[in-house]
Amino acid sequence: SMIFILLMSLMYLSFCTVNSCAASRAQTCSSCIRAGKDCSYCSDEGFSGSRCDLQENLRRFGCSERGIVFMKSEFLTKQNDKINTFESRSQVAPQSMSMRLRAGEETSFNLRVFEPLETPVDLYILMDFSHSMSDDLNNLKNMGQDLANVVSSLSKDYTIGFGKFVDKVSVPQTDMRPEKLKQPWLDSTPPFSFKNVIPLTSDVQYFRDELMKEKISGNLDPPEGGFDAILQTAVCTKQIGWRKGSTHLLVFSTESAFHYEADGVNVLDGILKRNDEQCHLDLSGFYTHDTVQDYPSVPTLVRLLAKYNIIPIFAVTNHSYSYYEKLKDYFKVSEIGVLQDDSSNIVHILRDSFQKIRSRMDIRDDNTPRSMNISVSSDTVKLTETGLFQVTRGEVGMFKVKVQALEKVGSQHIDTSVICDMCPCELQKELNSPKCNLNGNFVCGRCECKGQCCVYFSQLSMGQKAKAIATGGLN
Repeated sequence: SMIFILLMSLMYLSFCTVNSCAASRAQTCSSCIRAGKDCSYCSDEGFSGSRCDLQENLRRFGCSERGIVFMKSEFLTKQNDKINTFESRSQVAPQSMSMRLRAGEETSFNLRVFEPLETPVDLYILMDFSHSMSDDLNNLKNMGQDLANVVSSLSKDYTIGFGKFVDKVSVPQTDMRPEKLKQPWLDSTPPFSFKNVIPLTSDVQYFRDELMKEKISGNLDPPEGGFDAILQTAVCTKQIGWRKGSTHLLVFSTESAFHYEADGVNVLDGILKRNDEQCHLDLSGFYTHDTVQDYPSVPTLVRLLAKYNIIPIFAVTNHSYSYYEKLKDYFKVSEIGVLQDDSSNIVHILRDSFQKIRSRMDIRDDNTPRSMNISVSSDTVKLTETGLFQVTRGEVGMFKVKVQALEKVGSQHIDTSVICDMCPCELQKELNSPKCNLNGNFVCGRCECKGQCCVYFSQLSMGQKAKAIATGGLN
């Protein structure tokens, strides 16, 4: 009985399968082609069936092979330079492709990816300088050389930099009393939002010397303005010193939660405008627009860090870990570590995070229009639980990239477009054709009428045909 039920179910499903081509009731060849990736059009003169249908149906109903119009997709490799495994840079092959797909059609191609054993590394440390982090700063000063050693263990070609942040210098984030604006705590600096203290440098001694000069600052409310600092660190590429072709690592260290877009009283009162996502650092490295515009949103940070290829590493204490654990999941590639209250284990967090990042390869689409779906799969490279691909460095991994076109799109690294061309037979239309009583155009085997008196010639009686030819139309 179970077999019978299964067979009945399968029969029911087969009967319920919808033929999207015939269901579209497309009247023209081009509209038929756009109705679905498998749709074909019969351009035979006098064809009596549904002209828009699957190829096998059109043949069965009597359409000739010559009369069947089916638009095929096109795929072209423009550049396919061989991967050089002796070069210390990430490489992919092919480098440039173009394709034209029908709406809803899928295609796939193989992408060869090479990740070298060693690549240049840029490490920028962004630290919370509110008063509660004073002991953390002292420990960080003593670990300047250790930080450099961690980076140098990953790459011989590295730079290291440092930035600090507190919060917006305005109410309610900061105590605005004159004496507190001058010195919020004993032996502290005036409050500020963000400062690029040490641009990325390969001079470790300079890094250590400058770090030793730093003093803590302070503010009022517990959440900090780290989002302003992260955004400026990402977009101020020249001031920070990010190098093209290097691995960009941003270590974000704090023990507090974060302010985000539209969470402040100032914004609700209409005082601050939305963040413009531009670089606003003065010659001293200070962020100048903290009291002019709002904090950025989480999606903004995710988008900008991806745009500038920056990988965040969150080194946070137990007090704020739950906030950043959720935040971490929004980024394609990121790491998080529990920071001890005095930041004494920050070197361990960095070393552990670096190794995890270096052991993974992330392949994702970039700036893809909503009208396209792209997925990546591999039989030769292990897919991790985080959705990233794991590959042995120094070897070439093979990936299959699937592209699906949904509607007309522009171009990207892979130039992709949807076939929306007119059918060849539509370019050969007979204007004011006698076949259409001189009151319509004969296109792709049928009449496109201009008025009610347009009748396809083959449907006329013998007397009507003779009269139409003799008089140039019916009375």
